[in-house]
Amino acid sequence: SRFFWEMLDASAYDQENANIIAGEVNLQYWIERLMNIMGGYLKQSGYEAEWDKACDEA
Repeated sequence: SRFFWEMLDASAYDQENANIIAGEVNLQYWIERLMNIMGGYLKQSGYEAEWDKACDEA
């Protein structure tokens, strides 16, 4: 989850500075999608408690 917030901060910086990343200016949608996919994978793999703890510590 720390990774998520760091990526959102970097994405906001890039958006404010009109930096184009992989053809996109606003990556918020893709970052949220990535976190949902990662969270689902970790829960399915038996790491739900660890994932929830990391999210709560954010």
